[in-house]
Amino acid sequence: MALSIKKLIEEAKKLPPRERKKIIEALQPRKSSSKKHKISEIEGLGADLWRSVDVDKYIETERNTWDS
Repeated sequence: MALSIKKLIEEAKKLPPRERKKIIEALQPRKSSSKKHKISEIEGLGADLWRSVDVDKYIETERNTWDS
């Protein structure tokens, strides 16, 4: 038997507060439980990619693009 939203709300209002809270919690989207990370965890990431780059030349090239 399908309940309309209106009827469902009316029925929920008859429940004790603890039961209404359970319904609300069940309908709310779950928060991500992913672990928080520190920025220091990525220290050195990609260092091998930059090893062969001439930093001064790279910076000069990037600055030249700002004028465009």
